[in-house]
Amino acid sequence: MLRFSIPSVGVVCVLTLGLAGCIRTHSDVVIHQPKPMVVDVNLSGTLTLVVKNARDDMQYIAGHAPPKAAGLSANPTIPVVDIPPTTQPTTTSTSSPSSSLLQAHGLDPVIFADANPSAGKSAILRQLRADYPKVRALLDRHLVGEAHTGYMVPRAHLSARQARFVNQDNALRRELYQAVAAETGRSMAQVGLSYYVVRLRYLAKGVWVQAKNQANGQWVWIRWHG
Repeated sequence: MLRFSIPSVGVVCVLTLGLAGCIRTHSDVVIHQPKPMVVDVNLSGTLTLVVKNARDDMQYIAGHAPPKAAGLSANPTIPVVDIPPTTQPTTTSTSSPSSSLLQAHGLDPVIFADANPSAGKSAILRQLRADYPKVRALLDRHLVGEAHTGYMVPRAHLSARQARFVNQDNALRRELYQAVAAETGRSMAQVGLSYYVVRLRYLAKGVWVQAKNQANGQWVWIRWHG
């Protein structure tokens, strides 16, 4: 199994989405395979503390430990797919901070105005826990997907109310990642990616997630197989 070190990912922009009104996503090529391969995350130094935070926080937010049948080992893993370069699907690049994910949905980069920057981590976690059932409902209905940046991304039409909720939940996630980054001395990109791979353990089969394309290092949308 290949080893993957989060610090070697490079500059992975944490993209924040200001969502308003109904959103139509572009058609993407869906990658179907029996099961995504996974790459072990090599935990070292203060990154171990980041992952511990992610595990503890996600267990609190979900209200339970991850299912034992989640199909993942004890260590966080990143799903990867092997796609020939000649048949590239629509991707989310890690090297284009101002385009990619945002432009794919016709959105412009904005700063969240919904999050309370003075809110403590415990208050943020309580709200994320209260919102968790709605998050699961959006994921299970395939209206949104979990991106490697640690945020939800629309994958289908959203009502104005649903769009506001996604915006608010992403804003809370951003505040959480900022708090953890400050505690651990790691970047927001590393924290967001760590929470993403831990969050995978809680997802149901069939939901939209991002996997890394081994051919070019870009991120593509797949249906999670657990």
